[in-house]
Amino acid sequence: MERTLSEFLRNGRLGGLQFGASKADVRRVLGTDAAGGALRLSFDRGRLAAIALVFREPLPRELRLAGWWPTRATTFRELRDYLDRETIPYRMAIPTDAQILVRAGAAGVRFSLEGTRTSLESIQAQS
Repeated sequence: MERTLSEFLRNGRLGGLQFGASKADVRRVLGTDAAGGALRLSFDRGRLAAIALVFREPLPRELRLAGWWPTRATTFRELRDYLDRETIPYRMAIPTDAQILVRAGAAGVRFSLEGTRTSLESIQAQS
């Protein structure tokens, strides 16, 4: 199965990583049960409960995704255009002076606001 951002946004699966996976399952996918770089994992009672992509570092090689991939410089408009093309439903929370929160499919997306500029901070999904 091709790994895509669309897959992650739609159902919270990131390649071979999915909610409920044991640390051993994660180790088989990543080669370790600890995430690194842009990938942050949280476990609850030994099971994968949350997957976060933080756009300050590169994604681990084992999880390279096909297709469009955002960066920290991705604007809210660029993400919105991607969601529209992929027909992924989304809704925006009321923006604050510091951030924009978007619910996109099964994931939450956070942008920071600096004046009129947006910076993509993270995309995360949890069980």
